[in-house]
Amino acid sequence: MTEEEREEALALVSVAFDCINKNPNIAENYYNLGLAINNYNDFYNEYNIQVEENDQMAMDAYNYAIKLDPNLAKAYLKRGYMYFKKKEYNLCKADWEKAVALDPRNIEYKKQLEQLKTALNE
Repeated sequence: MTEEEREEALALVSVAFDCINKNPNIAENYYNLGLAINNYNDFYNEYNIQVEENDQMAMDAYNYAIKLDPNLAKAYLKRGYMYFKKKEYNLCKADWEKAVALDPRNIEYKKQLEQLKTALNE
């Protein structure tokens, strides 16, 4: 990720916070905040710098999105990625199973879940 891409990612975090400030009860806004933070973290991950507080902010955003809309399948998928990153594979699996249950036609969700099950020898 270039410096310009990092700046764009940071701008998206700012936009996501603005959307939350204007509409704090919309789950998509928190989901988008989690995505924006993850995007921003990609810059630091390229340099093997872990930004745990940002990871926690992204996790909090996904958790709140799910609280506001328990049927938001993509939030479960992304929260599952966060669990995967933390090596919390059972929580990851539970979230990906929930994402598949909520959106059974989504091939990406099924693929992720099957790859995880294969890795866990299930």
